[in-house]
Amino acid sequence: MNKKQRKMMGFSTVVIIVFIISLSFLLTQKGKDIVNTEVNNYLHEISQQTSYKVTQRVETNFSYLATLSNSLAYLDESAYEAYLYDAYEGGAFEWIGTVDHKGMLKVKNHPLKDVSQLTCVAKAMHGQVSVSDKLLKIFDEKGAVYAVPYKGKDNNISAIVG
Repeated sequence: MNKKQRKMMGFSTVVIIVFIISLSFLLTQKGKDIVNTEVNNYLHEISQQTSYKVTQRVETNFSYLATLSNSLAYLDESAYEAYLYDAYEGGAFEWIGTVDHKGMLKVKNHPLKDVSQLTCVAKAMHGQVSVSDKLLKIFDEKGAVYAVPYKGKDNNISAIVG
């Protein structure tokens, strides 16, 4: 092999190596793009499902408290505490109680608690359903606090909270 052929062979080898490296880089980038797209699609789907489940749970909890609030109108005032206690025992709520116009929360087997400063309670006292925007510790455990307005015969109660 003469010098010219060796140069051409060396040049061809370098071109082939550069081509293979470039092709490998492009394929790696394309693979990363495909993986990123799939991961993003998966995460988007998971977040949509989670959002739907959270929304569904919040609506269910509001509906449950609203039903309790409406039911109190048919009970004697002396039966409220026992009724609400029975309603949450074994259910989704750690406790359920009534809030008077001063913002005092009354829950069976718990001390009276001032919740007038909680935004969700204030909204319920003004006729809106609301849930706390962060987890709160009212009694023993932290959790989301739900509040619905009370529009029954007892004018001392302004909200049902759980």
